[in-house]
Amino acid sequence: MKATRIFAPSPGRRHSLTGLLLIPVTTLALLGAAACRDSITIPGPAAGPNRAPEARGEIQPQLVSVGTEVEVDVSPFFVDPDGDPLIFSVGSSDVSVVTAQATSSRVAIAGVTDGMATVTVTGTDADGLQATQIIRVTVRAASAVFREEFGSNSSLSKWTVSQADATADGGLRVTNRSRGQVGRVGHDLVAPLDSDWRVAVRMGREDEGVTPVLFLRTTDARFSLYRLDIGPVELDEKAVNYWFGVFDMAERSWTVLRSGMSEAMDDEPGELTEIALVFNRGQYRAEAGGALLFGGVAADWLPTAIASVWLAGRSAEGAVGVACLFDWVEIDGQPADPNSVADPVVPVDEAFSNNIN
Repeated sequence: MKATRIFAPSPGRRHSLTGLLLIPVTTLALLGAAACRDSITIPGPAAGPNRAPEARGEIQPQLVSVGTEVEVDVSPFFVDPDGDPLIFSVGSSDVSVVTAQATSSRVAIAGVTDGMATVTVTGTDADGLQATQIIRVTVRAASAVFREEFGSNSSLSKWTVSQADATADGGLRVTNRSRGQVGRVGHDLVAPLDSDWRVAVRMGREDEGVTPVLFLRTTDARFSLYRLDIGPVELDEKAVNYWFGVFDMAERSWTVLRSGMSEAMDDEPGELTEIALVFNRGQYRAEAGGALLFGGVAADWLPTAIASVWLAGRSAEGAVGVACLFDWVEIDGQPADPNSVADPVVPVDEAFSNNIN
């Protein structure tokens, strides 16, 4: 083994450094310390200074009604260059209009009174460095446009009964009396609803061989009706217990937009389920018993304004005398600008046919 020579200069002599290993004094000190220990750690480069988190992108403006709230996940809109976790806090520019609360990265925004305000979201790292985002919020007045609980037969004076016998006594019973068409009762809204709306109904079937249906009449000349059927049915050779579709006046047929099987429905005879069909931010979704049936239904050609609601019972093979039950119905939304929507179109008979295939 070749020995390593360590250069130690002598006073008054000139020295050549060729072939010698020069070792810094600090390293010699470390080597000396190592002689007294089993190992030695030479420090690496010092870590850089902590960097502040940054805002990324822009959080979309929010629309909320008085007495309701929306929830926004703000984590996609912040980034920390060092990968540090962030703690989120929120503040409202006007708590008389909007209040906000942060739970982890989710921000709940609640409408107090109608108006406009901003919510400031701050992301803070462990060293107190921060980034902020602004959420613009519009609060609209609550507008329960229509609710019917069918307390007595007198409540049916506001409804149109077609192809059915209808009775109301703390709930609505619709009995089909036509083999060709669904039995139904309908109500026209004071003004069409556009932009954002929600239709909720608690419904079910009294008998075998019938399916409760929620129809919504639109203001579109071609796509005149939406429908949401709840209950077991054979659709395109597939067993489903819900389907959502739109009626094409030009083709005189239904286009199925969503269908499936869900355990959220109580669809046996005598059982009722709360169903909601919602149009919000350009998309349709449906809920059953608070559970999501489907969402994300959107297309440029789908109409957005609704003008009336129909509660119906579709008999599987045109059976007469079978009934559906409707406990209550509630419609909530913003009336459309009369100048922005067309007059409702009267659907053709095929739209209400018992035959959907």
